Amino acid sequence: MRQFALFQGRINRVDLVVRLLLCFSPLLPAYYLPAPPHNWLHVLLAGLVLAVCTALAAAVAVRRLHDLYLSGWYALALLVPVINLPAYVLLVLLPGTPAANPWGPVPGTEPRLARTGR
Repeated sequence: MRQFALFQGRINRVDLVVRLLLCFSPLLPAYYLPAPPHNWLHVLLAGLVLAVCTALAAAVAVRRLHDLYLSGWYALALLVPVINLPAYVLLVLLPGTPAANPWGPVPGTEPRLARTGR
């Protein structure tokens, strides 16, 4: 789970699902509140949480698009309300490229550096 919010590199489908669940989990308590927020502080806090969750989801989507050998700019389509849900479903269902691409090696195959005894 290193590099959670970076726009570089690639992630696979399982990492995408886990990271999206972690991104949007702070929104669940706000959704199930018994009443709507009554003052500006609650609205401001909810807007801030939503903005942070959206930014983290965009970073995760960019890395998944890199795994599909697509530009990260396609993540802007995830901001369009009608397109975002089918786009996320496609990100989860489509397999990544099986070989290295310009954004890095296949996720999970990064070589580990050997530690020396010094």
